[in-house]
Amino acid sequence: MLSKLIAAVWAFMALMALREPVMAQSTEPADIILEASIGLDGWVEFSEPVRLRVTIWSELLFSGSLEVRQGRAVVTTPVEVPAGGEKAYELLISPTMATQSITVQLVTADDARVASARVLAKDPMGQLLVGSLGFAQEIDLPRETTIASVPIIEVRLDETDTDLAVLDYLVVASGARVPESVLSWVADGGRLVVQPGMANEMVGASANADDNRPNAYELGAGWILEQSETHPNPEEWGSLFVPFREEQHLSDLWGSAEVQMLRAAGNSGKPVLPYSGTLIGLVIYAIVVAPVNLIVLRRMQRRELAWITVPAISLVAVLVFAGVGSLSDHSTDWGQATIVSGRRGSTESMTVRAAAANGPLTHTLSTSAGSVIYPAATADTVGAGGRAAVRRVLSDRQVDLVFGEAGYGTVAVSGPTADLPVVSVEGSSIRVQNRSPYDFEVYGVVAGAAVTVGPGSLELGSEATIERNNQTCLFCPVAEAVAIQTGFWNDSRRWLTYESLSSAAFGLVGDSYFFGFVANMPLAMSVNGESRIIDGPGIVVVQISEAIDIGHASPQIVATSPDSSLQGDGFVGQWLTGEWALLEFTVPVDREIMLSHRAEMFGPAPSVFEAWDWTQGAFESIEPGELEHQRFVNSEGAVLMRLQLGADNEFFGGFPIGSISLTWDPGAP
Repeated sequence: MLSKLIAAVWAFMALMALREPVMAQSTEPADIILEASIGLDGWVEFSEPVRLRVTIWSELLFSGSLEVRQGRAVVTTPVEVPAGGEKAYELLISPTMATQSITVQLVTADDARVASARVLAKDPMGQLLVGSLGFAQEIDLPRETTIASVPIIEVRLDETDTDLAVLDYLVVASGARVPESVLSWVADGGRLVVQPGMANEMVGASANADDNRPNAYELGAGWILEQSETHPNPEEWGSLFVPFREEQHLSDLWGSAEVQMLRAAGNSGKPVLPYSGTLIGLVIYAIVVAPVNLIVLRRMQRRELAWITVPAISLVAVLVFAGVGSLSDHSTDWGQATIVSGRRGSTESMTVRAAAANGPLTHTLSTSAGSVIYPAATADTVGAGGRAAVRRVLSDRQVDLVFGEAGYGTVAVSGPTADLPVVSVEGSSIRVQNRSPYDFEVYGVVAGAAVTVGPGSLELGSEATIERNNQTCLFCPVAEAVAIQTGFWNDSRRWLTYESLSSAAFGLVGDSYFFGFVANMPLAMSVNGESRIIDGPGIVVVQISEAIDIGHASPQIVATSPDSSLQGDGFVGQWLTGEWALLEFTVPVDREIMLSHRAEMFGPAPSVFEAWDWTQGAFESIEPGELEHQRFVNSEGAVLMRLQLGADNEFFGGFPIGSISLTWDPGAP
């Protein structure tokens, strides 16, 4: 008997010894290659959703998910790769998610990580980015000009549909095919550089030549620049490449339009009513349980036990109410905010929806045709201590919010817009025709740092005239000045919501625009397969392309020296330190322009003023006083000025950029 037992043990041990290598082999991951990229050669336009591209190659069939993680934000999408095959995936993610290193991982169905990659987006602010299209070898472009450094980026044809927004210039080789998407990019404000004789061939009569620059052709909001030489020399390249102001500065991430919209959405949420069963239970407890308890104790002649029974019954009731409430189908609080904007001749809308869930659940959100949904800013920006929901991207029209526990989930929806108000400038007055489908409870105009609120409300189909004033808030952001002058200061909830909406508007369209606040902007969306309309506050903004003549122009920062810093971003009195700063002004093209420094703004003047000479393509030293119009103001009214701060600013450590301005007589003919 003993010998048989020993033999059985040896047989079992031998079987396990044979089985162990097989088990180890089955748990070893098959060869998987994961590659991830972002933007155009890593450069990203942070005012738009960011496109993340992932390519997966697998030796064996792989079925699982792709996980994108940055901070507390997690975005996933299901993936499946055939054995020996390769598949590519694209995800739209929030700009805020791309500002730090992103970890991309492949996760199996049993939650094992089998491959990973890291990507880091590059911020184009302070750079002059030039793309090259159609060159067989690297184009001989300057790596830096008298203004800024020049990263040269090779552009493929398949990248022209989505990634050109980050470029300042695109240089096209002779004979290269220029797709329609490139011309659309130009019309939206891009600058295309072509070989001699190509401009008319490309766009024909639709391009308008500039009288002051015979080789420059206007197309929409952008330009087609025709080289005068097939092989320009460095001086010509230097005069050709001139930086222009970006619409959004990412130095303050939390001031970005999307984050401000998320804040507005979070503050607009309405408290969810308790579960109806909880209300019924409270009524029963108050009307039935307490009297019954007393009746029973009286019959038992033990009323003194109420000191024990009342707390016990109350504790049981609390536990029951908590349990019943957690089973509610209405355990999610929704908040929403919308911005509708018109700029550069196009219109767009963005709605940010925030969900606060009180327990584990999943919401499937689907948009209508023509709209795109994507994970919005991270949950770090809303709530206090709540966990972020996992956003599972199923398509560009469907996203799941997966809550493992109580927390926050956010999505953004962009899509077609309705008609916008028509705004025209008539001297010191601004005329507004409300052709939009919205009633504006408050409206007005921002011109530089001046905010003017219109009288009363503005209903759809009506018109109004705003008599502009020059009142400014020197040491507060323009967006805050809007919220103050519109009277929202006295209502804390509306202040938190409308100040954020105003900040988003300023970040999107700059410093000259009409604004109108809307109490409720509904958005139809499918939630868990059922059509549902959730509304929330919104703002409509229309960029004013016509010059609003207020007699002076404040500077906008184009670039600064690497060691520079800026305190009070968005303030008129913002303080700039560093070695140098490049500023842009927009002035009338038919007025005498004066450069002035307001010493009363407690700041010394820069040691050197330099203005860009558009006729020579170089900086020239100037002094405060009258500016030579022909040399320093281009046909678009742009003045580029570089300021050397110098050692005499050592005590102050910088100067307020609002103390430098260009002025003119607004009443001059």
